[in-house]
Formats: sequence, structure tokens, C-alpha cells
Amino acid sequence: MGTHPNAKTGTEGHRKTLGATVTIRRVVHHGLARWLLETRIAGRRRREFHASESRAKARAAQIRDQTKVSGEFWQGLSAARRAEFAAVAEEIHAANLTVGEVWRAYQAGTRAPARILSPPLTRAIADCVAAKLAAGRSRAYCEALNGELLRFARGAEVRPVRDVSLANVEAHIARAGKSPATRAGSLGKISAFLEWCRRRGWVPENVAERVERVTVPAKVPRILSPAEAAALLAAIPARSLPWAVLGLFLGIRPAEADGIRWDDIRPGFVEVSAAVSKVRRRRLVPICPTAAAWLEHARALSSDSVGGGVCHSLPVPLPTRRRDTRAARAAMGWEDWPADILRHTAASYLLAREKDAPRVADSLGHSPGVLFRHYRELVTPEACGAFWELRPPFIPAR
Repeated sequence: MGTHPNAKTGTEGHRKTLGATVTIRRVVHHGLARWLLETRIAGRRRREFHASESRAKARAAQIRDQTKVSGEFWQGLSAARRAEFAAVAEEIHAANLTVGEVWRAYQAGTRAPARILSPPLTRAIADCVAAKLAAGRSRAYCEALNGELLRFARGAEVRPVRDVSLANVEAHIARAGKSPATRAGSLGKISAFLEWCRRRGWVPENVAERVERVTVPAKVPRILSPAEAAALLAAIPARSLPWAVLGLFLGIRPAEADGIRWDDIRPGFVEVSAAVSKVRRRRLVPICPTAAAWLEHARALSSDSVGGGVCHSLPVPLPTRRRDTRAARAAMGWEDWPADILRHTAASYLLAREKDAPRVADSLGHSPGVLFRHYRELVTPEACGAFWELRPPFIPAR
């Protein structure tokens, strides 16, 4: 937790004081940019992490208002009453109860129920994401998990995680979007979080398991024709051409290709290290003659010796690569970049050429069952031949 060790200047070190006891500053928390809201009341420090400055300011205003009201009440008490309140409050807090629970139990003539220790949602989310990162989950997964959980907690950031109900989960899933895949993904992330909390003893059960599962209709994946593949390779800027080749001809996942260096591209194969792999398992992907020709062409285009071009290293920074794929998308006349289209294309043409599902699945890093469900008999022999005959023309360095 805390600020980034180098966060002394610029936005990372930006600091604003909203009052005598409330401060907001931008920090790096578990590898993610966050706004830290720190309050000091009666000598006690409290920290909350928010996804945006506006939310941190809104929460700070709420705290100031609450402090003003409670402060006026507190000042009206005698010193003896204040001491008594403080002592009782400490005992209630130690029992993991609230004053409201104790008061309602008194009114009903019953004993206040014992409650399990349960942190507020925002702290539980931060701890969960940190634990997933420490366990080796990919940064992309952890960022997606963190974003989903912060959306789920919006408006209830300080609610104890034990108070999350089935109705809360169902309401969030209903707001997640119309797409079944979106709703299923949202439910999966919330369920993973609540299951993690259950194992920690923070919630008695994972209420997300009681939500009706979302059925995601199976869709035939979109793949490129040989002509479209050639057009895409011509359209994408040279610095991102290796990324496109790795996906289009070898089926390497986009996020995996984002981590491949030139040193990982060896004679005859590409090494996808465990650190880069989605499933955290190292694999060697064979390089076919078509991919070898395009990678050699891409390496030549990135060299100063060809056309006075600028030498491009791998991997290309993610913002740059995304900008390049947007440019290629516009050139292709696509409104959106079709999801996993390079990997889907490679898998379909590889299966059509090899006719060996286990071998192709091993190269792609998934099971033969997935391969048969999604890619079988999508490519004609004529299209297969034309695709693997694609060879690079000389294109001036871009």
C-alpha cells in the first residue's frame, strides 16, 4: 500500500487538502493508479482508495458533513459522558457489532448477534486483487477484476462485505449489459471475489452461487479470408506488424503477443514464457514458412538498413499498438476490431492444414475440445491453400 516510491512529482505526487483532517492524493496501490482519501479524526487515521478523484472528493464531502453533525453532538456532552460513550463504543467495535445493532437488540429485548469480522467492500476488493496478483494471475485479469468489483461497490464502498446480498448481486448483473457474455463475465468475477472472501471467513457464503447462471449462445467465430488477411497485413503500421503476424499465422493470443520480444522469436519457434502466457504455462510455438517469411520481412522493416526506417523494438508499447490496430481497423472499414479475430483465423487455418487437433491445440495453448467446438470445418481446402501461400511484398518502411 501507499504511494509509488518515485511518486514525488507530476500527477503521482499531486496532493490536495480539503480540510484540517481530510487529504486526497494520487497513489499507486497494488500496481493500480488510485486516489487515496485519508482522514484523521480524534487522532485516528482512516484510509480509503477510490478509482477517481471525483469519487474521492464526494466521499470527503460526505465525511466532512458527518463529522460536523457528530462534532456538534459530541461537544454538547459532558466529559464524563464522552468517556462513557468512547469506552462502550470500543467494546462494541471489539465485538464486531455496530451501535445500531446493539440498540435494536435492546429494543427487541434480545441479545445482539455475534458477527464475523468483515472489512468494508473497498478494502476487501483491494486485498482480493492483491492476493490474485501475488498468486500469479495476469495483470490484465486483475485489472479487469478490479474494475468490475469497483463498479459493483459503487455507492456502497464502506458497506461491510458480509452485508452483500443476493439482491445486490442480481441487481448489478442486470445493469451489466444486454450481452449474455458480458453478464456471465460480470457474475464470474463477483463470484470469484465472494468465494475468496468466504475462504477468508469474511462472509458466511458466496451468494453469487445462488444466481441463475447466464447462458452464452455459442457463436461461429469470425475469421479472415486470405484476401482480408493480406489487406490487414498491408494496412497495419510496420512497428506492429510482428504482433499481427504472431496472432494471424501462429495463433498467439493478443495479450501474449504484447509481451513477445525479438529474443523470444528463435529459429523454428516462438517461446511464450510462463510470465507472458495467459495460463501461466510456458509453451513453444512452431514457426511455419509463411510466418517465418513475414517475421523476416517485419524485422527488415524495423531495421535502419531498409529504406531509412526507424528501428522498432518488441514489444511495442501497448498504447502504440492499440493506436496501430485502430488505424488498421479504419483501413479495413471495420467499426470495431472483431474479438480475437487473428487467433480465430490462425486456429481455423491451422486445423484445416494440419488435421491434427491435439497438435494444433497444444500450439495454441488450449484443449482439443475447444478447438473442435469453435473451428472445425470452417475453412475450405482452396482457402486454406491460398492463406498459407501469402508472402510479403516489399513494402517501404512506415
